[in-house]
Amino acid sequence: MSTFVLSSHSSDFEETFDGKGIRILAVDDHGPTLRVIKAMLEGANFDVTITNSGLSVMKAIGKSRPDLILLDYEMPFFNGRQVLEKLRADPSTADIPVVFLTGVNDRKYIEPLLALHPAGYLLKPLNKKKLLETLKKALFPAGAGQTPAE
Repeated sequence: MSTFVLSSHSSDFEETFDGKGIRILAVDDHGPTLRVIKAMLEGANFDVTITNSGLSVMKAIGKSRPDLILLDYEMPFFNGRQVLEKLRADPSTADIPVVFLTGVNDRKYIEPLLALHPAGYLLKPLNKKKLLETLKKALFPAGAGQTPAE
């Protein structure tokens, strides 16, 4: 994993967060959202793979195992809940942190989502600072105040 420093100054956060060497799989059925996520993360040096379907997640993981998955909760055919259940059922993918993406900010909706124990969740539209902070917490949960090193 990559080395990065989290500055206490929020304006310095994006400049000091370096995702080099960290692989992210972003899954969303909305193309413009995927393009925004890809641009935000590549701007912070993450290695980003995108896919627009829950059905294609396992295939994408087979090509390159991600360090974290950003997963849209509501998708047709194979939704975020189903994808997470499949990931957790497979010992080779059970430990991959998953951060849900959702456009719904309603407590009745969010509580069942959190019951699945994702590494985090983000509301759309995404804010780059919040995205990077959530990724840091999901990737390095024990080291929230520490600087991880390779």
